[in-house]
Amino acid sequence: MISKQWIEKKILLSICFSTTTAFFRSEQGRIIQKRTQQQLGETTPNVYGQHFGDFGGVRSNLPEY
Repeated sequence: MISKQWIEKKILLSICFSTTTAFFRSEQGRIIQKRTQQQLGETTPNVYGQHFGDFGGVRSNLPEY
């Protein structure tokens, strides 16, 4: 006869395995997407350029030093 503890352990392992598998599939998808973007030459946005696009440039009204 199968014990109740054995059944509970199997259920718990099944849930853990499912969760782990889902995590790895998600990570795999993220990695593949990142590699595809790199191969296509797409770059991540330049955060510095977004906020300081003309820092010290013509429109800055800063004197030459």
